[in-house]
Amino acid sequence: MAALATVPEIKRTDDVFEVAKRRFARHGAGEEPHRARDRVIDEAVQSFAATGRWPSDIGERAATAYADGMSWEAERLALKHTVEFTEDRATDAFETFAPDALAHLSGRLADVLSDALAASEKLGGARARRRQSRSDATP
Repeated sequence: MAALATVPEIKRTDDVFEVAKRRFARHGAGEEPHRARDRVIDEAVQSFAATGRWPSDIGERAATAYADGMSWEAERLALKHTVEFTEDRATDAFETFAPDALAHLSGRLADVLSDALAASEKLGGARARRRQSRSDATP
């Protein structure tokens, strides 16, 4: 399969897919928007129950936590879709170009084998002449 990676379109789509997988794997842990918002609200409720003071910025803090969660989640979804899309493109490129690449490699292999056979025949002939000349020299 390494030979197929020398086909430019197969290699390019495989490389892009690998980069997408790495980016997705590096995307840090985060909090889903509703969980982030609910966590801030729960903390405010717990704080109110313990102190009797209601935080005046609860709405702003909950909205900020939700927005941060949306940003994290949106990037995660974008990366996930990128991995899926680039994997499909790499598969399509492989399926499209592999037969031509393999046919080309098959032709090259046939040429190499033909050259090897011709060299072997020449070498065999030289050995036979050498053996003959040795046997002629022996009394």
